[in-house]
Amino acid sequence: MQQAGDRIVVDSAGLRGVIEPGPEAGVADDKLDLSGAASSKTGQLWVRLESGQRIQVPSELLVGQENNQLYFPASLAALENQQISGDQSTRDGSIIIPAIAETVQVEKHTVETGKVIITKRVHEREETVDLALLHEEVEVNHVAVNRVVDEPPSIRYEADTMIVPVLEEVLVVEKRLMLKEEIYITKRRTEVHSPETVTLRHEDIQVERTSAGSV
Repeated sequence: MQQAGDRIVVDSAGLRGVIEPGPEAGVADDKLDLSGAASSKTGQLWVRLESGQRIQVPSELLVGQENNQLYFPASLAALENQQISGDQSTRDGSIIIPAIAETVQVEKHTVETGKVIITKRVHEREETVDLALLHEEVEVNHVAVNRVVDEPPSIRYEADTMIVPVLEEVLVVEKRLMLKEEIYITKRRTEVHSPETVTLRHEDIQVERTSAGSV
């Protein structure tokens, strides 16, 4: 397990390992220069990978970096496979020596070399432009007509004059004589006999003559 202060080895594929210090590492800690390549020419460093496997890494191929890490310009996994194969081959009496080549790691950084100040100025100038402009005027006149029409008239033209009719609904009241009914009157004469008893009076005058001596 990685602890604080451990020196980390990172290969070109990003595989990480931790250097195990001690006499079996092959190079003392003070022989390593983190700002450049390891100073030992023949020493081997023991590196424990994340898988727990311990492998030997040539110290002369390690390059120190600014982040206190060591860069291995090859594959730690390939070196692990070669050393495992070498251990098995040793049992058969043969030895496999890995061939390691150095590679160059080139990095690019953006560096500000200068500044450019751009100033934009707006200049004004007067220019005479002669254009023909069309101007129209409309004269509106109201002409009273006051004529009863049977249907709405349409818009008509007389020369350059457009005549637009203006309509208005008006209420027309008209009085007329209407024969509502006739009354028929007939006069008839009828004689009716009605017997009645009537008392009639009349006067009689009697004249008697007498002599003068008889009175």
